[in-house]
Amino acid sequence: MKYAFVGFFLKSLWQRDKLPTELNTITGVDNMDYVDSFINVRNIRQDIINSQGYNKKILDIGCGLGFSTSSTRGSLGIDNNLDTLQHAMELFPRKQFQFADVLFWESDNTYDVVTSMFYFHRNPRDVRQKIIQLGKTYADERVVIVDLAPGYIPNDIFSKRYPHLQDYLDTCSEDLSEFTETVIEENKLHVWTLELNKNKEATENEEVCDSNSVMKLLRFYRPM
Repeated sequence: MKYAFVGFFLKSLWQRDKLPTELNTITGVDNMDYVDSFINVRNIRQDIINSQGYNKKILDIGCGLGFSTSSTRGSLGIDNNLDTLQHAMELFPRKQFQFADVLFWESDNTYDVVTSMFYFHRNPRDVRQKIIQLGKTYADERVVIVDLAPGYIPNDIFSKRYPHLQDYLDTCSEDLSEFTETVIEENKLHVWTLELNKNKEATENEEVCDSNSVMKLLRFYRPM
């Protein structure tokens, strides 16, 4: 397993070396073009899934088209956009998805990890706070949020497209103050991690990915 992680790290590092050249070909007018391309080049969503450890059961809130949803047994992606979920099911027939409104969603299941990727900035603050609450309730090990950096500067078009964006930028640091914040790309993308570790009986031989492991896997990012 360690060798697999080393291979993953080297591949990611190689992609990082490629990154500036590829992104410099993107227009500088719309910062979201930069972000979208950065996400695609680095495959951030899969990086985050992989960094949680082997065969983790992950709840993905705001799964969209399913790229941020794990394919491991017992994992689940939820979203309130039925059309998007139908596309996700077509793209990833082996992944599990569920139509859900996070304000009312409940489950009898718990998960090793709860993630929400690029979903916070699309929603009002009460929904964002509910997602944090759901993460604390249903995650046994950690909650991971991936989204735009607090210092991100959107253009007018992007701001109009996402009416809750500015409120998110103004309040995300406060709402996520319990989390450890890590820079993926300064003023573009950050990761917030909240370690819960509800299950204390893990043995020394069990694959457990704590915050230190995540930092090692993402050590080419710049910490806050």
